[in-house]
Amino acid sequence: MIFLFPTFPMRSPEFDISKISGLSDIYQLWLERAKKCAPLNLALLDDPRNNSASHAHITEQAHYACIIENVSMAQWVTENLGKCDRASSYSMGFFSALVHSNALDFESTMRLVQSICNQAHEALKETPWAVGAVVEFPVEKLNVIMSDVDSTLEITDFYGPHTILFTGLASSVKVVLDRSLEEGATLTRLIPLTAPFHTTTLLKISPELNRLVSTLDVRTPSWPILSSLSQKWLTTADDICAEIRSNIAAPMNWNLTMKKIAILDSGTIVECGASVGLTDLAKQMLSSQWKCLDFKDFEKKQ
Repeated sequence: MIFLFPTFPMRSPEFDISKISGLSDIYQLWLERAKKCAPLNLALLDDPRNNSASHAHITEQAHYACIIENVSMAQWVTENLGKCDRASSYSMGFFSALVHSNALDFESTMRLVQSICNQAHEALKETPWAVGAVVEFPVEKLNVIMSDVDSTLEITDFYGPHTILFTGLASSVKVVLDRSLEEGATLTRLIPLTAPFHTTTLLKISPELNRLVSTLDVRTPSWPILSSLSQKWLTTADDICAEIRSNIAAPMNWNLTMKKIAILDSGTIVECGASVGLTDLAKQMLSSQWKCLDFKDFEKKQ
């Protein structure tokens, strides 16, 4: 069974923890544990536009919420459906995968994520960033448009066979999306960000991140974790440390990650979080012999 761990922007508004029998109890245990090691204020996420919190604080709380939900769901799946054999993760969902695989303890992970969020925002200030999604549009044409508009824009993920994500200043991203539509893109979408994760902009925090990693008690994961950056299986503590150092500032390729999974023997993929995005894509990319499950399936289990 392969566990996939999503990141916080993928959270579905349809998710209702109370509809999955036993999940709320597991979540409360993780929440209480989180309160002892992180400055939780998850109420900020109810409507972050209507409060004066900094971008850094909102980002930090969103990552906390995602990790707590993800590890809760992974525990629920383990207790009700079966154990994980392999895992992969999207963006900062990687930190949830570390906890569930016992490569890094929960408390250290929460503190690490807090440090990453704070460092990123201290380095970049309150700049309006965004991700642009472009569907069915040649990457060569997109690169030309991006170069014309703003040379600092970067492709940060080939999400699926027909979807490219790029990241940069929100104003520049919007111009590129408008031009892409004019030149034939089937669909575009602008997703606001509080920090440009997976861009070289965040290389400036690498020295401090490297120092932090050197202080962590990183262990061999209980099962291989497939990197969404390199599509390599992470099997040692050294692999995990290298991935932590790279995860923030390196681009992803989820399309190739799914292709790497596709060559395995058929099995079951489970999305461990409040999201259906990863399993929806898996259903499109994998053969019908694969079984793909997410929280909507768990609601039906009652």
